[in-house]
Amino acid sequence: ILPNKEIRRGAPILFIVLLMAIIDVVGVVSIVPFLSVLANPQIIETNSFLNYLYVFGFISIEAFLIVLGFLFFSIILISALYRTFSLFKLNGFIESLRHSLSLLLLEKYLNQSYEFFLNRNSSELIKKILSEVDQVIGSIIRPIVMIITYSVVLLLMIVLLIFVNPGLAGVIFLVFGSLYGIFYISVRGHLLNMGGQRVKANKERFFISSEIFKNIKNIKLLKLEKEYLNLFKTPSKNYSQSQSSNATFSQFPGYLVEVIVFGGMILLTLFLLNAEGSVKGGWLEEVLPTLGIYALSAYKIKPAAHNIYQSFSRIRYGSTTLDKIAQDFLDL
Repeated sequence: ILPNKEIRRGAPILFIVLLMAIIDVVGVVSIVPFLSVLANPQIIETNSFLNYLYVFGFISIEAFLIVLGFLFFSIILISALYRTFSLFKLNGFIESLRHSLSLLLLEKYLNQSYEFFLNRNSSELIKKILSEVDQVIGSIIRPIVMIITYSVVLLLMIVLLIFVNPGLAGVIFLVFGSLYGIFYISVRGHLLNMGGQRVKANKERFFISSEIFKNIKNIKLLKLEKEYLNLFKTPSKNYSQSQSSNATFSQFPGYLVEVIVFGGMILLTLFLLNAEGSVKGGWLEEVLPTLGIYALSAYKIKPAAHNIYQSFSRIRYGSTTLDKIAQDFLDL
């Protein structure tokens, strides 16, 4: 249903997304030298690159650490600023599609004969142009863009983790993939059913609202306000419950995954501490950089994986609406 020119406009957005993912990976990698020196300052003497930087113009290890910390912070800041810019461009592209779809659908209707409007309820047409196009953008277009965006981020993060430790990377990928996969498979049928209920309830809301204001004179004369309020109440409540359930199913898995992933990381640290007997010794300087990169990677991977799951859930929920809109584009 999208014109080719609108699809072509999405090409530069993909480049922006790719660059955002690369900057995220650079931000994660940049923590390694900082944590390595923090855990074991003597590494400056054994690592040729760090030694070269240190000899280049630092009078103390403390000063070197301050500069490394500042560089790491600068990379994180640049990453945050670029993500903001990327978000601005992504939202601009998605919202322009809202405008294009509404305009195209209105044009389709206006090009029909007068008989077409005699056989259609005006509230149904208005609902599709405004409410249902909004639903297509929120439940189909935006999730598709988010799936592409976060899949690139997720892929590069997994490649980074494989480079650091293939075994542990496989475990992390398996944990995230299986948890979100199980959640999605469990609720996908319910999401589709709720999406159908939402379309039905929304149609009834618009129809009753339209009838109320078209017949307001008779309603007032016959004192039917309460009857029409009761007519509106049921579809309005069904619509709200459908939206509420969808929002809950989309958000809940993220909280559970967060507990499992970050709780597991804390337990692993405590296990290593107990195994070594104390925080002293060489194990800390070896484990801390790797633990840091995995903690920061998990911090990036978790929202990426959750956004992908959430986007698939929204697409499933909004597929009925897309079918309705697409049907009008194809039939008219």
